[in-house]
Amino acid sequence: MAGLADRYIDSMVAFLQKEGERILDECEAEKEYNHDTMNLYDSYGYGIYVRGRLVKSGYLSSSPMADEPRKWYRQQIWGREQIRNFLEAEYKPGKGIEMVVAAAMPYAEVLENASSGQTRKYRVISMSYEKLKSVGQRLGGASTAKILRSEKKG
Repeated sequence: MAGLADRYIDSMVAFLQKEGERILDECEAEKEYNHDTMNLYDSYGYGIYVRGRLVKSGYLSSSPMADEPRKWYRQQIWGREQIRNFLEAEYKPGKGIEMVVAAAMPYAEVLENASSGQTRKYRVISMSYEKLKSVGQRLGGASTAKILRSEKKG
């Protein structure tokens, strides 16, 4: 029986991996801002967790695109490092099978919420929520949640 369960989990992870890649590509195509340093681009990613362990992750590109770090509160940060840290350390998964899609640069949330005095809100990653919800419905009503870095889970 364990073999059957393992095959089910493997097929679920493969399905979620394809969906994660699709969702990232669609979010990048629907974004409403321009890339300056490519760090926000590099910070887009997905993670798939099984029983609390990260088993698969992916990004918009196989290697980082940014040539220079982004300054954030006097620190230099890289997009790929931000998403890896988020997926491997910050995000606290549950005990089942989970997929998370994120843009992990700290200013992604600022752009989404226009919280730094900009004149408009920009779509960065918020469109992933409906896409994830649709995947959940196709899987029989799996739950979907929005997680903001300012409201860390766990």
